[in-house]
Amino acid sequence: MKVAAIASWILGLGCGLPAVPAIQHFAAGGEVWTFMGFPTYGDGPFEAVGLGTTVALLVAFLAVCVAEVVIGALLWAGRRSGVALSFGLLP
Repeated sequence: MKVAAIASWILGLGCGLPAVPAIQHFAAGGEVWTFMGFPTYGDGPFEAVGLGTTVALLVAFLAVCVAEVVIGALLWAGRRSGVALSFGLLP
């Protein structure tokens, strides 16, 4: 359970932390934020839909990342609810 908790934290923080400046950049300028020369959370099928949809999708992705960090805390504490929530978040 401890290994799963650490993996959950790495996933949640590793993908979630860059989402915050990506959301701010896209909302302010309407273009995808690039980090070290690579586009973050962009160049996909939703980019052509428009600003409102893309920002909402990025915020939803950030919420999933936050949930992943919470699940990691539950797994670290040995709570069985963390296991159930991790399977629920998987799809």
